[in-house]
Amino acid sequence: MPRKRTSKSVKKACDKLWSQCVRLRDPHCCKCGKMTTEAHHIFGRRALATRWELDNGLGLCPYCHKFDKFGFEQSPYDKANMKIILDKIGDAKFGELQIRSRQIYQPRLPDLLDLETDLQDQLDWLRQPQTEYS
Repeated sequence: MPRKRTSKSVKKACDKLWSQCVRLRDPHCCKCGKMTTEAHHIFGRRALATRWELDNGLGLCPYCHKFDKFGFEQSPYDKANMKIILDKIGDAKFGELQIRSRQIYQPRLPDLLDLETDLQDQLDWLRQPQTEYS
């Protein structure tokens, strides 16, 4: 018999799906161009209202994410990093995410299960070969 799904387990599954989606969407580091191996939250994971928004993520290499003096973990709103963020999502989306990240949001298990399904659908879509339209 499968284990009962809890909010904690579904949040963990959503985190994994979100990370996979961001890394698939951004196969190269948004800062240096190396291969992406990590997904960075523009607004932190504590902000549940934006935690699983794909626009709230950037694909980064480990160096640019954690180790660079001006990397996203050390200086997330450094001028150069902000330019990367704004070039990626735009001023309007950044402002919207900033406002939403300050909202109090406590998702219930059914909401999280719906979110998990949505993220899985997005991941499946990102895995499909993309065709160019001419």
